Amino acid sequence: MIQVRFLIAERSKKLQTFLTALFKSFSFNPELIKTAQTPADALTIATRHAPDFLVTDWFRGEALDGIELFRKISALNPKCQFGLLSADVDAEQIALANSAGALFLLTKPCTGAQLRSEIGKAFKLLAIRNPAIDAHVSAHAAAAARHLATLKAATQLPTFAEGETVLYRGRAVSIQYVILRKGQMMVKLHASKALVSASELSRA
Repeated sequence: MIQVRFLIAERSKKLQTFLTALFKSFSFNPELIKTAQTPADALTIATRHAPDFLVTDWFRGEALDGIELFRKISALNPKCQFGLLSADVDAEQIALANSAGALFLLTKPCTGAQLRSEIGKAFKLLAIRNPAIDAHVSAHAAAAARHLATLKAATQLPTFAEGETVLYRGRAVSIQYVILRKGQMMVKLHASKALVSASELSRA
């Protein structure tokens, strides 16, 4: 597995779970993925975890917001990169995020497809900006192959989206959510307990 330390600072447990599963699908070591619901807890974790990649809510109005959290973590790991999530993005936030070097700023609620797209692009930049990570991936050919295949799939968004009605085995069903697993786009249908490949679906 690829050894990259992640930290997810996000109030929503559901979003934490989704991002954790997404990182795992890129063949990253799940033991190195940490989560926190507050910026203070995230900073406490970071003091012993020193993440390479931070995904954080903006935490607007908090004494320690998302950008300041990143700056404090950067003092622990200067090569750390980060992405931001916010429920109310405005021009000022965009300017601040760009100035701080955020790899992305996504407006919540965001779709699984949007998250996969931005995370996929961010991972490419993460490897470029942190040679140690790039060297680790290159030294492990099998992991690198899976990693690159997954990155390619992540940047080629599926044609189906959450809530869309599709045909599956001749029946019209609704998509509950779409995920990426081992480089393959999978969907959870409201009418099915198991995940199915997006290749088995067609337009209703």
